Amino acid sequence: MLALLLLVALTTTSMVSYLLGRSASGPLGQATDTIQLAPEEASTRTATHLTGQVAYEDGSPAAGLKLELHSDPIVTEADDEGVFLFPNVPFGTHRIIVYGPDGSVAAERPVSIVQSSDEQGVSITKEGDGGCAITVAVDVRILEIAIRLQDDGLDILATGCTYANGEGRVTTPAGSVSVESGVVVTPNGHVHLPDGTIVIPRSGRNAAAIILPDDTVIYPDEQVDGSGYTVATDGTVALADGTEIRPGGQVVTSDGATHGPGEGGIVVSGGSVVTPIGGSSSGGGNAPSGPPSDSDSPGSVAGPVRDLPSAGSGSSGGEAPSTGDSPGGTTGDDPSTSDDPPSGDNPSSGSLFVYGENRGGYASWTQNSVIDLFYNRTSGAQEPMAPGSSGSYRFLLQNSRASRLNVTISLSEAGLHVPLAFTLTPLDADGRRLADRAVAGSLSARGGLALPAAVAGHAIAGYRLDWVWPAEGNDAVDTAIGSGENLVYLLSMTIHAEES
Repeated sequence: MLALLLLVALTTTSMVSYLLGRSASGPLGQATDTIQLAPEEASTRTATHLTGQVAYEDGSPAAGLKLELHSDPIVTEADDEGVFLFPNVPFGTHRIIVYGPDGSVAAERPVSIVQSSDEQGVSITKEGDGGCAITVAVDVRILEIAIRLQDDGLDILATGCTYANGEGRVTTPAGSVSVESGVVVTPNGHVHLPDGTIVIPRSGRNAAAIILPDDTVIYPDEQVDGSGYTVATDGTVALADGTEIRPGGQVVTSDGATHGPGEGGIVVSGGSVVTPIGGSSSGGGNAPSGPPSDSDSPGSVAGPVRDLPSAGSGSSGGEAPSTGDSPGGTTGDDPSTSDDPPSGDNPSSGSLFVYGENRGGYASWTQNSVIDLFYNRTSGAQEPMAPGSSGSYRFLLQNSRASRLNVTISLSEAGLHVPLAFTLTPLDADGRRLADRAVAGSLSARGGLALPAAVAGHAIAGYRLDWVWPAEGNDAVDTAIGSGENLVYLLSMTIHAEES
């Protein structure tokens, strides 16, 4: 059995290279690294924060309406965008009431909010008595729902909800991400900060609500100062680098670019980088203006590919593997080659940034960091890597250049051969696989594997890399790996991009 890690190393500024490997001093089945393969059980919560938007049937916000949650009444008021907050709602059976502008009951509906250890996220179902059942995982801290006012009452939409757990993992209709990756802005404009604070702009009595890490809710009448941010009374969050997140979720980065949360939410990290969650489209359509400055902290953004020459100019990435069984292999120049363009070239400005998914959501790939390519397993999830293991890995390519980039993802081995098979599949804006555009291949003992990809100008492309170690096929390798011999396995993964 073989346990593997992915070591990220940038070899030049015109490519991104990632090394996977381990040198074992004993049997490779005995992993010395501590890798959490299953989430720790969260402490049981007794309440959750219930928020969201109330709107009319045509989608227009029901601004200024009073809402109550019974039996022990919790009273709130929808803001100008229809956003509301019921803080610290105990689990159990309730009744939600919406009052019209004249103060009369406009609509009401029974609703139960319960925890279940069998639930992995949130599910909303209709009950036979006309009520609504909301079932949440035991670690859900806050839940955003959508309420629609209809002629015959109100409806709580069963799809499209957003929620977050106590560890800072935020899930939207587009995907999930951890606040370790940056400040998360949900489709409703709620702001999840890395320290566990959640800001709901203008919510509740038309003042901003701030949910502190201990779940205390405050409605500030003066500016609140946090670690690396401030919150104004209307809920505007100002980050230390000059970026502002305004009510409604509009983000104005330090370079003046504006972004909206779109239908899937966004992540704001250092250096004016705004990344849609799950590869969805952010509102506003403005791509980041460029790579971060040298003063940005490591890990805040992905490793860039700066000022790429156009295809055929003679400059390409370093340490590329030899051409494998799959078409599209590339060869590289000496890694010491300067990233400056050849004399006479005038490439356009911009960068390629790469974000990989891990247990906490999407995080940037940076020089000399370690990530686990195999964390998301569909078989053998609790065991070290072995024949029969399989799984997938998602990543995003963010192109801040105006022109399309053709990308080659190359994999090659050094020394020990493991017959891994890979399938690279592009994802749509909702994170669904576009199977008809997938490419696949297997690592051969004598060569590598190259898989083509692409990302349009000023766009983000999501990809899923599926891998499998076939259960049958190479008994000699399988026997050697399990024999207790000292073995070294090295897999090089290179991302090389060129302009079309």
